[in-house]
Amino acid sequence: MPKVLFRDLPDAGLWRRVAAGFYDALLLLALWFVLGFVAAVIESAINPPDMQGAIRPLVPEALAPFVILPALWLVSALFYGWFWRHGGQTLGMKTWRLRLVTSDGRPMSARDVLVRAVVGTVSLFLLAAGFLWVLFAGRTWHDLASRTRVVVLPKE
Repeated sequence: MPKVLFRDLPDAGLWRRVAAGFYDALLLLALWFVLGFVAAVIESAINPPDMQGAIRPLVPEALAPFVILPALWLVSALFYGWFWRHGGQTLGMKTWRLRLVTSDGRPMSARDVLVRAVVGTVSLFLLAAGFLWVLFAGRTWHDLASRTRVVVLPKE
């Protein structure tokens, strides 16, 4: 097979990205469950349940969103970051023949991953406006900010 030049490949559209994201969301949900299980084990080891079976929370209820949400975000960023830096494809991206590449052909740096993760998160909080940007400009806000592209790979 001839060498693929990423600059010659088309950018991925919204629906293909959404489909790949759905596959990845299932894997990410499993990771979140593992994180929750580990947290529950640690919590019960530090604060064993009393004889009535009640478990005292490790984190006060008022602080829980400020601990749990950042932890879930960090696990998500590490999940995507690892795949993006090791081959440019998550499982969902492989299934839908997508690959994340840098605009200039260099490997993704940790900075690129962090920029993608932060801008993608901001985009989600803004009613996915940055994701929908792909309909107008062919790339999302996090593609533009991290100088990356999601391309459709040819069929083998």
